[in-house]
Amino acid sequence: MKSYFLLPIVAAMLVAGCGGGHRDSEPPVTPTTIEGRAIKGVLQDAIVTAFRLDQKGDLADTLATSRTDSEGVYQLILPGANADPVMVVLTADENTKIVCENTDGCTVGTEPRVDFGKTVAAPASLQLRALLPHVKGEAVNAANISVFSDLAANLADDYAKKNKPVDTLNAAQVNSKISDLLQQYAMLGIGDQVLNIRPVDLSDESEVVQAISDGNDSALKIAFVSAAFNEIAQRDYQGHVETALAAIRAVYVANRGELPKRKSTPGTDVSVGQLLEETRRQIDKVGTKYADKGVSFGNINAQIVAKIDEIKEPVVVIVLPVPPNPSVPPTPTPPVLELPELPAPPV
Repeated sequence: MKSYFLLPIVAAMLVAGCGGGHRDSEPPVTPTTIEGRAIKGVLQDAIVTAFRLDQKGDLADTLATSRTDSEGVYQLILPGANADPVMVVLTADENTKIVCENTDGCTVGTEPRVDFGKTVAAPASLQLRALLPHVKGEAVNAANISVFSDLAANLADDYAKKNKPVDTLNAAQVNSKISDLLQQYAMLGIGDQVLNIRPVDLSDESEVVQAISDGNDSALKIAFVSAAFNEIAQRDYQGHVETALAAIRAVYVANRGELPKRKSTPGTDVSVGQLLEETRRQIDKVGTKYADKGVSFGNINAQIVAKIDEIKEPVVVIVLPVPPNPSVPPTPTPPVLELPELPAPPV
């Protein structure tokens, strides 16, 4: 009899246990990660924030925020996967520094000039972005931030202005366009994507040597092209990084995801030819700086030089008639001999 009285009690305990465990049966949300390096010169102690985008391209929700470390590396921990595009935005404050990536030294705005590898205060208005088509769960999602990831984000802005949805497909497309452009002109390895390539810090000798040893040409190329852009900002924009960024953004968007081959094209401020020429110079300068370490960028340099030759202005040769020299008597025209007409042969 006692066993019968116990059965309802045990059953009630089991039901209570099941009810209390309902929440435990739901799969836990596994955090996921977005990480990468921020470079325009390595960007130290910069603020990095991830936002979910809606299809109009507007920042919908703040997902996570962090800061870059002394090597320009950041990590964002998100609560889980995100099927919508995610915009990673880098901004600067009074603590943010830029490591000079130009062997001739760097000036940023009104800041004093600093040597290669030294830091200079970043302008407070500096902003660079990277657009992820989506965020995978339980994974490390690469989003390396550079001038070139920023160009892709600006093209997405233009899509939104033209009422094209900023969805996963179009977010992937704008990233492919900038990667394809750099690949076309040997500034990125074939098949590589800008977001996935972590650029080398050119001022760090050990990183440069390691990248050469690993055959990581794309990481070196992105770093060299970034340094080339920095030189253009130094020379043509008096070190005003934001003005140089505004110029290349405007040209890239106006040309629907392309850059003109040559600066001589009317209405352009930054061209592929400029980037290639400056990239070649940066390769030479960094190669000279590390020459005693046996560093050589021969293969990369050869590819860049070949592209420079490919897009050079065609040389037009005009042959003008040689005017007569009055001091030289004209060559007499030989007489034409008239031969007598021969009689017709007999029939």
